Amino acid sequence: MEEKLLKTIIDNNLIKKGDRVGVGLSGGSDSMTLISVLLNLQTKIGFELVAIHVNHNLRGEEALRDEKFVDSFCKKNNIKCIIKSVDVKNNAKNKKFTIEQSARELRYKAFEDIIKSEDLDVVALAHHQNDQAETILMHIGRGCGINGLVGMKYKSGKFIRPMLDVQKCEIESYLSENKIDFVEDSTNGVDDYKRNYVRHNLLKTFEKTYSGAVINLVKLSKFASIDEDFIQSVLPQNLVQRREDGVLLLTDAKNYHLAIISRLIRKCLIELNAIVDVESFHIASILDLFDLQVGKRLDMPNGVIAVKCYEGVLFKKKTIERQENVAFGLGDFSFCGKKYRIELVKDGEIKKDKGLYFDFDKIPANVEWRNYLPDDIFTKFGGGSKKVKDYLVSKKVDSERRKTLPCLCCENVCLLIAGVEISEKIKVDQETKNVVVLYKI
Repeated sequence: MEEKLLKTIIDNNLIKKGDRVGVGLSGGSDSMTLISVLLNLQTKIGFELVAIHVNHNLRGEEALRDEKFVDSFCKKNNIKCIIKSVDVKNNAKNKKFTIEQSARELRYKAFEDIIKSEDLDVVALAHHQNDQAETILMHIGRGCGINGLVGMKYKSGKFIRPMLDVQKCEIESYLSENKIDFVEDSTNGVDDYKRNYVRHNLLKTFEKTYSGAVINLVKLSKFASIDEDFIQSVLPQNLVQRREDGVLLLTDAKNYHLAIISRLIRKCLIELNAIVDVESFHIASILDLFDLQVGKRLDMPNGVIAVKCYEGVLFKKKTIERQENVAFGLGDFSFCGKKYRIELVKDGEIKKDKGLYFDFDKIPANVEWRNYLPDDIFTKFGGGSKKVKDYLVSKKVDSERRKTLPCLCCENVCLLIAGVEISEKIKVDQETKNVVVLYKI
C-alpha cells in the first residue's frame, strides 16, 4: 500500500519536500488508511501533516463520537488537528440544495478556508478506485460527455487524491493487517443518498455481471482523460474573456464544432468556480441562448446566471440588482456590491482614462445615487435628451449591467451614469472652479 501511494505521489507530483499537507480526516476506513500511510511516508518525502475534520452536524451523538476519535488519534500521533463545524441542513434549506449538495459545498468551503489560514500547499482526500467508478456511473446517469467520464483527477487545484490507484479491498486488507481503528458512519449503510444507492446496487450488480468492472471503469476514465487533454489543448482561448462583472463567451464561439463550444461554456463556468452540478441540459440551454434576443437570461446552478448580451453570453454571479438610495458627496460609496470614489481634481491632473470628470458646483443639493426609474431623463453630453433606458440601450449597455448602474438623480433628471457618461448639465467648462472625478475602486 505504502509503495503504491508513494509511486502515485511521485508520478503525479502530488507532494513535494517541505509541503504543508492537509488531510481530510473523517475517521472512516478510507481517510484513516490515507493518514496512516502518509504518516509513514513523511520521513521519505519530508512534509508536514495537518488533519482537517468537518462535522456536518447530521448524525447527532455519532458525529460527536467521530470528532473525538479524530482528535484523539491526532494527539497520539502529534498531528495538528483542525475541526470545523458546519450547518448542512440549514444551508440546504436556504439554498434549496439536497443534503448531499449542501454537505459538499460546506465541506469544500471549510477546506478552502483552512488552506488559507494554515498556508497549506495541498489537501489530500481519500477517494479511491471504487469511488472513481461510482462517480463515473453517476456522471453517465446524469448525461455527461467525455469530461464526465474523466471523473476525479489526481490533482485539482489544491486538492490531491493519492489513493486513486487503490481498490477498496486493498484498503480493508491494510487496515486489518496493521490493526488500524476507524469509525463507521451509519448512513453509509442506507440508500437515502444517491452515491450510496449507486454503490450498493448499481456497482455491485455491474461487478457481478462484468468481472473487473471497477478496474475497467477506471481504465475508461484514463482513456477519456487523454482525449480530453488533447481537445483542451486546441481550444481557442481568445473567445473567453474575464470581465469585471463575470466571464464573457464571445458570439464567434457558436461557429465552432459542438465539441469545442460546449467546452468553452464549461471553461466559463470553471472560471466562476461554478461547474459542480452542471449537466448536459444546462449546456444545451446555453447554446440556445446565443440565438435569443439581448437580455434573455438563464438560471444556472451555484448562483450563476447566463445572460445574452451584445457581445455574446455573459456568465455572472447573481448580485443585488436594486438597493436603497445613497447620499451624494466626496469620498467612497458602495452601490449594488461595487465600490466607487469621488475626489477633487487638482489643476492639470485630468486623465481621460481615469473616470468621469464633472463640475462639482453644478450638482444640486437634493441629488442622490439610485437605480434609474422608467421616467428618468438624461441630457446627453453635447445636447439632446433621452430616457435613461433608451440612452443606455443606444450605448449597447446590456440589461443586466443596466440594473446595477448607480445614477446620480435629482427628481426625474439624471445627471450622471457611473461608468458610462455625464450629462451636458454638469460638464466642465471655462467657468468651472471645482472639478471632481468619479471612478470605480
